[in-house]
Amino acid sequence: MPKAPQRLALTEKLVAAVERMEPDSGPELAYALMSDDDFAAAARNFLDQLDGGPIRVFAYGSLIWKQAFEHEHAERGRTHGWRRSFCLDIARWRATPQEPGLMMALDRGGSCDGVVFRLPDSDHQTQMERLLRRECAYREDLQSFRWLKVRTVSGMFPAFTFYAAPMSPGYHIDLPIEHYHIPMLLYGPGLVAPQHVDTLASQMDFAPTLAGLLGLHYTSKFFGRDILRMRSDEGRALPASYERLGYWRGSELVVLSPRRDVSFERIGADGWTNFPAPPPPDAERLLREATAYYESASILYGSRR
Repeated sequence: MPKAPQRLALTEKLVAAVERMEPDSGPELAYALMSDDDFAAAARNFLDQLDGGPIRVFAYGSLIWKQAFEHEHAERGRTHGWRRSFCLDIARWRATPQEPGLMMALDRGGSCDGVVFRLPDSDHQTQMERLLRRECAYREDLQSFRWLKVRTVSGMFPAFTFYAAPMSPGYHIDLPIEHYHIPMLLYGPGLVAPQHVDTLASQMDFAPTLAGLLGLHYTSKFFGRDILRMRSDEGRALPASYERLGYWRGSELVVLSPRRDVSFERIGADGWTNFPAPPPPDAERLLREATAYYESASILYGSRR
């Protein structure tokens, strides 16, 4: 007889086995800490946007099971135009400056299911301040808090949520370039002359470069090129994640996102940082080239050619 499937259970003992306590590194100096007056003013501002009615909170992450606020009713809800995404750079709380990480937030596009909590219909100012103090440490955080339209079985309601894009520059980067700096090493004593090549390239350029060094002649549909035969100004790279497609050329980066969203970023002089920027003069050309790379690859792969 086949064995019954093993049932796994997450227990406090298992969690304790992997828990690691890290000392808090303290406030991030690049951002302005919220004061009591800031919390009070922000609460008034968000309540003015509600224009009356009960406060509802849309929870899509840990807030679902760890509210830290009173509520009178909870029901499942869905918001359209937003989706969960690990897109928030953090170096504190669930990360450290030595081991930074990504936290879940809401990014534009798609839809998201969560839980809608209705708060008691009294003393809205105090309730909103309590919510903000739970989720907010810096003034820069406030621009990612907003009211979303959420549909439940009871109807469509505005619900307050936290960490929904856009974020401030440097706070929310779609494709952090420093994560894509990967050296390529070719070692062939007596065959490859020692040299350092700083031409911008991607992993797809490895095979053509190696074939060139070996003197191989071939016919292929490689998108890559022989780096040693390229001029330095011909370099380009295609950093990508599971939901962002980038095309980097020179000091410009164009990022293609779901729902046909397009954004432009500038590469810093150090070549290790990128930050949001207005479209460059050659934005249309960059967008055409980026689209050609990814669309062509999709067509070839889909048709198995």
